[in-house]
This record gives sequence, structure tokens and C-alpha cells, in this order.
Amino acid sequence: MDSMHRFMALAIALLLCVTAVTRGGESVDCGDTKASFSRQLGEMLEAGEPVKMASLREKLVEEKRCRLGTISASRKALSAQALYQHCRDSVVIVGKIYKCGKCNKWHTSTATGFFITADGAIVTNYHVVGDDEKSEAIGIVARDGRMFAVRDILASSKKADLVVLKVDGNDFVPLPLAADVAVGTSVYCLSHPVDHYYTLTEGIVAGDFTREEERREIAVTCDYAKGSSGAPILNTNGAVVGVARVTRPIYYDKKDGMPTRPQMVWKFCAPASALLELLSGE
Repeated sequence: MDSMHRFMALAIALLLCVTAVTRGGESVDCGDTKASFSRQLGEMLEAGEPVKMASLREKLVEEKRCRLGTISASRKALSAQALYQHCRDSVVIVGKIYKCGKCNKWHTSTATGFFITADGAIVTNYHVVGDDEKSEAIGIVARDGRMFAVRDILASSKKADLVVLKVDGNDFVPLPLAADVAVGTSVYCLSHPVDHYYTLTEGIVAGDFTREEERREIAVTCDYAKGSSGAPILNTNGAVVGVARVTRPIYYDKKDGMPTRPQMVWKFCAPASALLELLSGE
């Protein structure tokens, strides 16, 4: 095993060894969090409360805008610890439930999202809603444990890989949006990689690119993984500068048609400017 393989194996092992997340000093079991989500949303679906996924997908068009006001960002730079304390209540678990056909239990796949208004507008990735035909319902769990059924889709962009969902309520803590971010800016990702909820990672903006389909994306070095889709990429003021959407590994070569010698992983995000355009209503 070469040094790159050893490094990747160690990183994966360290990530998978985490068994809980901290909420204000209280350690929460990740397995219990996911099991509770499945149970609650399943009960709500059986009671006819959530809008079924099939109905929501009919509203998921390739480009639909809405007009929403967002809050202003603070000019005060925060330490990593202070930023986590300041922003964590704005981040949610976005989960879908389905049945496998082999048992009667509800199963769950989870992603990340965040509030942008106090009355329940939530941002996540378009693919979180659109790329799964087997799920029967989608719900939101706030950091305080409250479960909310998704009621509507306010806006969506397949090209930018963004969607704005709506839940009922008026006491949520929204995050501000920052239209511009320079390469080299310090950033953080607050997300739920592999069901390890409320994980904070640190990095910088590594690049600003226009890629396939003339889609503008920013690349960051803060780590994220499966389950982090839709996570806020935050500057040191606690404003969202991007939305985590995909990772792309780079390999040096191929052997027998298979990629070998991994070198780095791109982490591409939708810029907050694309989200602000989606919220312009024009």
C-alpha cells in the first residue's frame, strides 16, 4: 500500500470511528438520530401528513425562481468554535424514507440543508430531491430534534443543483448569503457526512471555475462526503458563500480500465451568487 492509500485509509477510519455529535455539550448518538428520523417521518406519512415525493417531484422543474428576502451578514469574524455555535441551529438534516421490499421497516437516506428565512425556507441540492425514485416522503429535522414535513418547493435550478424547500414554522434561525468570495478565502463546511451529524471542517476556496454546461462552481478544500449534499460553505463571518454539491476524485492513471494512484479530490460547490439569482424572482 503506497503513502496515498495509507493516508486515505487512515482518514476514512478516523471518520468512521466518530460515533456521536455534540449539541451544546450533549453527545447525541448518530444511530439513534437516524432511527428516530425514520420512525417519525414514517408515522407522519402513514397518517397522511407529508406531501408525497411523487407530488413534490412534479413541482421540481429545471428552472423556477421565487422572491425571498435574506438577512444581512455580520462583519465580525468568528473563531471556528464561535462560528459552529453561531451557525449550527440553522443547519438541518434533510431525509427521505423508503421501503426496501424485503422488510416492513422504513429506511432513510440523509443529506444536509439550511434555513435562509425564519418562516421555513430551506436550501439543499436539486439532486437530493430529484435523483431518487424509490423514496416516498421527505422531511426535515432541526437541530433541536423537531421533525417537519416538506410542504412545497419554492424554487429550483437543475443547472445550479439548488432547490428551496418550504416547511411550516416561523421561529427558525436563517443564515445570511454572501454574493462574492475570493480564491484563498477561509471557509468552513457544516454538514452530515455518512450520518455523522453536525460535523465542522475547515479549508479555503481553492478555485472559481466555469465547467460543463457553463455552470459556475467554486472548489473548496474543507472536507465533506456522502450526506453533505446541500451543506452551507461558510466564511468566517458566518455567511453562506457556497452550497456543497459533489466530489470528484482525480487519479493519475488507469490499469486494466480501472483508475489507479489517487491524487486529490475536487469538492465542487454552487456559489451563493447562483442561489441569490434563484431568489431574485426575475
